[in-house]
Amino acid sequence: MATRQRKFSLHDKASLLTAGVLIVLVSAGIGAFWQQTEARHEEQVGQDQERIALRLQRMLGLQREQAFLALRAVAGNLQPLASLESGAAAATLEQALLASGLDLEFERVVVFTDRGRMLAEFRASTGETVAEPETQQLADLAAEVIARRSPAARIACAYQCQLIAAEPVLDPEGLPVVIAGSRSLADWVVSFAALDDAELLIWERTSHATPQLVANSGTPSLAATIGPRLGSLPSGSRGWTTIEDLATGRRFAVSAVSAGTGGQAGPTAPLQLALAQDIEDRLRLLRRQQRGALGLGLLALIAAVWGVRRLLGGIGARLQRVSEAMPLIAEGEFEAAARRIRPARRRLLRDESDILEDTASALIQRLTELGGQVEQRDRKLREQIDELRRQGEFVDRLFEHAQLAIIVHDGGQRVVRSNAGGRTLLESLESGSPLSAILLEDRDQEPAEGSIFLPVMGSHDAQPVLTECRLGEGEAQRNLRWIHCGVRGPDDEPLVLSIGLDLTRERRALAEASWMADHDALTGCYNRYRIEREIDDLIAAGKPFAILYIDLDGFGLINKTDGHEAGNDVLSSTAHSLESHVTRRDAVARIGGDEFLVVLRDVRASVVQSVAERIIRVVCSPVTTREGRTHSVSCCIGIALFPSQCRSRLELFNHADAALKEAKRAGQGEWVLHADAQRAAQHSKQMSQWKQRLQHALGSEGLTLSFQPILDLATGLVSHFEALVRMRLPDGSIASPAEFIGVAEETGLIHRVDRWVLNESIRMLREMAERRPDIGVAVNVSGPTLMRNDFVSTLTEIIKHSRLSRPRLIIEITETAALRDIKAAGAAMSELCQLGCEFALDDFGIGYSSFAYLRELPFSYVKLDGSYVRQALKDQRNQAFIRAMVLLANGYQLKTVAEFVESQALQDFLAEAGVHYGQGFHIAKPGPLPDWVLGEGTG
Repeated sequence: MATRQRKFSLHDKASLLTAGVLIVLVSAGIGAFWQQTEARHEEQVGQDQERIALRLQRMLGLQREQAFLALRAVAGNLQPLASLESGAAAATLEQALLASGLDLEFERVVVFTDRGRMLAEFRASTGETVAEPETQQLADLAAEVIARRSPAARIACAYQCQLIAAEPVLDPEGLPVVIAGSRSLADWVVSFAALDDAELLIWERTSHATPQLVANSGTPSLAATIGPRLGSLPSGSRGWTTIEDLATGRRFAVSAVSAGTGGQAGPTAPLQLALAQDIEDRLRLLRRQQRGALGLGLLALIAAVWGVRRLLGGIGARLQRVSEAMPLIAEGEFEAAARRIRPARRRLLRDESDILEDTASALIQRLTELGGQVEQRDRKLREQIDELRRQGEFVDRLFEHAQLAIIVHDGGQRVVRSNAGGRTLLESLESGSPLSAILLEDRDQEPAEGSIFLPVMGSHDAQPVLTECRLGEGEAQRNLRWIHCGVRGPDDEPLVLSIGLDLTRERRALAEASWMADHDALTGCYNRYRIEREIDDLIAAGKPFAILYIDLDGFGLINKTDGHEAGNDVLSSTAHSLESHVTRRDAVARIGGDEFLVVLRDVRASVVQSVAERIIRVVCSPVTTREGRTHSVSCCIGIALFPSQCRSRLELFNHADAALKEAKRAGQGEWVLHADAQRAAQHSKQMSQWKQRLQHALGSEGLTLSFQPILDLATGLVSHFEALVRMRLPDGSIASPAEFIGVAEETGLIHRVDRWVLNESIRMLREMAERRPDIGVAVNVSGPTLMRNDFVSTLTEIIKHSRLSRPRLIIEITETAALRDIKAAGAAMSELCQLGCEFALDDFGIGYSSFAYLRELPFSYVKLDGSYVRQALKDQRNQAFIRAMVLLANGYQLKTVAEFVESQALQDFLAEAGVHYGQGFHIAKPGPLPDWVLGEGTG
């Protein structure tokens, strides 16, 4: 039951005491703020009064200095006045003022002698009457200046407030005079008031007891209010006083200031100036601030009292809630007790009541948690049992369906458990066979049964045992790798867990990779790596053997015309033929695109010769591709022997390569045995010597051109010349192309030779262009040069450099060069034809004699091979061939050229057969260009 609250509790006493203290503190603060703002207001007003008074003094001083400067300017333009009458003197003074531009600066200007006599006078308003006191003030000031011999100025208010000034000067005749002037201060007073936001009032003390107001920028009521208190106004550092305008009710800060000129308004009375600054708005703002501070203090006081009561009230409420919840906790009513105590809130300032309430709340929460932990533990135990069951089922499924063979046994006798893979292996065991038959590789040599498993049985820490075995034969063979480790059974008996991995696919892939490393993927025979190992083994063993280096001829044409699939069929057929014509002791390898190598163990000369001829015969047999097309290729063979001809693999290969080159020079379908290393060295030495000679000739103008005319058989006139390159030897003799062109092609110098020939031929065409532009020059270009990527650009550059618009240059190429890459050759030839070049097919009839490229390539001439022309008169077949070639060329709109024309009868036959042009010793031998080409005349 709740305890009845007392009428005047501790909470009420604490609240009352705290409120009283707060009232005292707030009142003291408000009073201090009130005094501070009043003092700051008085200080600011005093500073403003001093500032305005100082500005007034400065402005009066500025007015005085301006008056002095103006009088000096008038004096500078002043003419002598002493000898002039008053009218003439006044006119002279006015002219001086006009000349100085100061006629509007002064209201009156008077010139006095040094004895005080007036010489001339100027008035800005001629109709205005001048008061006598004003004249007397000017005269008195002039007398003072004469006495002091220095300029003087003062404020005079006899008639109106004016600034009068006097300046002693010498007139043009050297006589001392005084120029005195007066100017009104009315505008200055108004501008001062507008500038400084303060009112200026000026009084003059006369013979009357009360000072007279002579200038006022404010209201009349303000002057009437200040006037009676004029004598009591503070001035200078004495401060200021507040005076209220009775008419408007506005308050002003008023102080007395000095005129600052030392002048007198009358004979004896000084001037009195007062500054009045309107501070009504400032006072009202001050009062609003003070009232606002008072209101804020009262609000703070109310808020503080309310906060105290709120704070103490919360403490009492928390104590009451805790006291009501404790009996419920003791009775075990935790939910009811929790409803009594509010949820803990995070407070900025915590006290003992907060701690007490939080502790009670935590106690209730803890007891509630403890009450539910038993139920939670029961639930967790049930969940763990379910999880163990699921894990057991997962392990069973994993064990059963794993892609491994798993067998648990007692060391090779009894199988305790196995999965599907293990059962499959167990089912393959023959009746009565031990378990080790599928676990161990060498069953016959196995020691005592089960001894291999003794180190791991039942031990979890023992090193696992690895074994391998092969099951089955042939394609059905399986390779298994086993890992055996120790486990414990349900009754803690020692067992062995054997896990088998099927490595059949991996072993087969490894075997295939090993085969691929040693064999050519296309043909199935050995590759270069494997055949080199075989040769090295034979050399290391010192056994005699022979190698046959085989190169196919015409294989590139098959690739270009029928595609790579046809070429692959030819290579596969060739490899099969080679393997079928050697013994098992011998080896066949493909070492390049169309290159094969055969290693023969029998080095007898008759055997080697027989195998070489048999290989040439079988390779030259027609081959039918998978598309049904038939192709024929030939080959050349270079043969080298070990150890009679060489001592190392490199030397053996070099000798075989040299022999192959000799076989190629001999023609298609030839084989050459490298007799000894001395002949190869001699050949290499000769090649090196010719290479040096050719390099020297290219660098020292050792090459020269001979020109052989090509005759138009129908007209008997020379159509063009063929440029034939020659080389001058050091002894002065001339080498024919047959001696160095082959060297140039083998050493790569042919490109430089062809470029030199093209340069010289274009130069000769340029010399012939002016006299015989109808005569052309034909040059031979090698196949390697024609297929170079920069051939077209190089020849284009040469032609452009010659400045020939369309040079009559005929480029002769062989069938072999044209057929290396028909597409690339056609593109290069077409581009050069656009520059004016023409092309001739040289030695037509001895190569492949395919007519397709005559249509695809832009030829203009066909040169019949000399072997047909030379025997034309003796062989009817050659005559038929020539006539057929002429008909074919005419059909393709090509012109024919016959070489080796060595008699008049042969020339007549060729003309009758329709051949267009002839070339040979009967017509003319090669030599320099004739004079009629370079000079005048006809040929």
